[in-house]
Amino acid sequence: MINFPTRFDPDNDRSSCLDYIITNDTTFVNNISSYGPIANCDHIPISFQINSRIPNAKNFTTHVWNFKRGDFGKLNRKLAEYPWDTIFIIDDLDTIVDTWTDIFLELAKECIPYTKITVRPSDLPYLNQELKLKIRNKDRAFKRWLRTRRDNHRVFYTNVRNDTTTALRNARNT
Repeated sequence: MINFPTRFDPDNDRSSCLDYIITNDTTFVNNISSYGPIANCDHIPISFQINSRIPNAKNFTTHVWNFKRGDFGKLNRKLAEYPWDTIFIIDDLDTIVDTWTDIFLELAKECIPYTKITVRPSDLPYLNQELKLKIRNKDRAFKRWLRTRRDNHRVFYTNVRNDTTTALRNARNT
């Protein structure tokens, strides 16, 4: 990718290319350039840009179980009554484990309350549901004040904004 000399030998009037950029995709490297020699060095520095983009982590949903309200007696009865022998006739161990897990989770969903939540890996670690609600309320109050331009809406927005800012600072510092 470097097609110009990067080392000069002043004694022999010879030049050579000692620097290489090795890549499997030439579109990742741009703007290759050289600078003049530094002091008495026989080597010239080069620079280039790497075009890379780190993919964003994807949001995903999961279950949060409320074990305090679970009916474990009912779950134990359902687990004892299930015909587990039908699973073990399968020869593939991975399929057996997947099937067992699916059945167990279905039975648990019948006996243990749960909530389905969306996990956003890009969220800040201290940003919980309560803070998100405060931010949403602050944004709604601001939009209402912009729409109406009434003094009481401005005062309400200012109070909500200050409360949200304080809550965010407290959460960040704990």
